[in-house]
Amino acid sequence: MSDAWGELTWADVLAEIERQGRDAFVASVTPRGRPHLAIVWLVVVDGVVHFVGDRTSVKVRNLAAAPAVACHWQVPDDDRRQLLIHGEASLVEDPVARRHLWDSGAWGDLAQWYEGPDDPQVAFVRIDATRASIVEQAGAGPRSRWRA
Repeated sequence: MSDAWGELTWADVLAEIERQGRDAFVASVTPRGRPHLAIVWLVVVDGVVHFVGDRTSVKVRNLAAAPAVACHWQVPDDDRRQLLIHGEASLVEDPVARRHLWDSGAWGDLAQWYEGPDDPQVAFVRIDATRASIVEQAGAGPRSRWRA
């Protein structure tokens, strides 16, 4: 494998997210410095990666306290292409933005789990990506990256 990296645009990264689907892992760090990994539905709304979860969940509490985040999509069996995004997470608190995310339909019907966008339990988490990489063939093939 070559040490050379190909370059990606943010549009390339968004296309790969679309190709790989919603199922992805989010890595955070607990207040005691322990790693935490959780599977979530990562979706793109208005060109930005988001997930939704309970405000009291470990992942949401971790990211509220220490916003550094890494996201890794499940590796598809067909080509074993890996997608990894690093960035900063933030809770979406603005009522208009919360309503927009709720109404986007990106997660399907959130009313199955929450009363509405103002439900105090629902946490919309925005991930502002700072870098991303795609590695072919489960790490054995060509690599490409994007940086903000």
